[in-house]
Amino acid sequence: MIHIARKDLVMDEATYRMVIRTVGRAASGSSADLSTEGRRLVLAHFRACGWKPKASPTKRRPARSEQDAKILALWGELERMGVLRVPGDKGLDGFIKRQVGVDAREFLRPRHKQALIEALKNWVAREKAKGDRA
Repeated sequence: MIHIARKDLVMDEATYRMVIRTVGRAASGSSADLSTEGRRLVLAHFRACGWKPKASPTKRRPARSEQDAKILALWGELERMGVLRVPGDKGLDGFIKRQVGVDAREFLRPRHKQALIEALKNWVAREKAKGDRA
C-alpha cells in the first residue's frame, strides 16, 4: 500500500525516502525496514497528504461457518496491519496451502480450520508485539 500511495501522490524518490526516514523511523529510507508501527505512521501521513486508498477490486468469498468467519477476520486484521505480502483471497489461499497443504478455503476440514485460526492468532500477536517494541 505504501508504494501504491507513493505512486498515487506522484512523489519523487527523495521525498519518499525522507518520509520513510522521518515519519516511519527507518534509518535506511527503505520501506522494507519499516516496523508495523512505522508502516501505520507512513500510511497515516500519506492519507493526511490527501491519498485515499481505492477499494479492492476483488470481492471476498463469503464465510460458510463461524470458523471461516474467524479466519477471514484474522486475515483482515493482518491486512490492516500492513504485514501481508499478498493480501486478499489469493494471499490467504497461499497461506492455507503452506500451513495445511489444502489448495483453498473451500476444501478445509474443521481440524484444518482450527489449526489455521491458531496460526493466524499467533501471527497477529507477534506483529502486535513487534509494534509495541517499536
